[in-house]
Amino acid sequence: MKLAFAAVGSNVLVAEEIKRAVKSIFYKDINIEAYTLENLTAERDIDLYICATTQMERLCTLVPTEKVVCLELMPSSKFFLSVGRIPQGEKVYVWNNHLRYTQIIEKYCQSLGIRDIIFEPLPYDDLSVEVVLEKLKKAKYLIGVDCFIDGDLLGNEQYAQCLPEEVVLIKAQRVAAIHSASLLLWTIAGLMRQTIAIKRCQIEGEDTAEVEADKLFLYAEQAVELIRDSINKAVCNQISPEAASIQPNGTTDSWVNPVHACLQEKLASIDELQVVLAQLQEKLKLIEASAR
Repeated sequence: MKLAFAAVGSNVLVAEEIKRAVKSIFYKDINIEAYTLENLTAERDIDLYICATTQMERLCTLVPTEKVVCLELMPSSKFFLSVGRIPQGEKVYVWNNHLRYTQIIEKYCQSLGIRDIIFEPLPYDDLSVEVVLEKLKKAKYLIGVDCFIDGDLLGNEQYAQCLPEEVVLIKAQRVAAIHSASLLLWTIAGLMRQTIAIKRCQIEGEDTAEVEADKLFLYAEQAVELIRDSINKAVCNQISPEAASIQPNGTTDSWVNPVHACLQEKLASIDELQVVLAQLQEKLKLIEASAR
């Protein structure tokens, strides 16, 4: 009953970044693969498609809208602390493939009070190679999303070779914004509740009711643990993904042991876990509303 997710981006770099951001929310390993819009096919058995804001409209023409969740990515606080240490009056080149996101990074910085440096957009796909090289030669400080700096800057020999030796590179590891992560978790919790509810209705009429109840109980217990722990991790991610990677100490409630319970007790425990999932969904809605 493991859910299958697709991280969808305009290119491989973005798709992999969305995949990484989604996985960073969860303590448990989840079934998620990265796709570009071009290699996404309708035949794939996917429960939920996750994309960035810019791809939402186009993706909804390819797959059912109710299966799509938009994930807003933003740099963690660690990135802004590093940018905030750049001396006043310095020119800072903002590296990205398109102009729009260089402006978004600048807006993020200014909203946090970082206004005493000069932001110079460097949208390399919108400029000629000659212009990009000329700007890189003068760069003393260069900031941008980590996958674009590592892939399209340092991974491009022509660009990398013209960087000054003393250039300071500040890479932003993007994570899901809190309100966006909450919406994603709310949707996943809903899918899990739906799965549990459908299977719960089928169990009592089956010959293997006891065995199926044990399996469903375990799934419901893991669903509660996954959502509960991931709420905390989504919040920690915004501060520092490295700090958020620390594993929890197993805070999940201890439920009745299904192996030693009768069928009715097992079903009652599954119903109780359903209630807890519903309560967690309510909490996620509150977090989403307060984080906007």
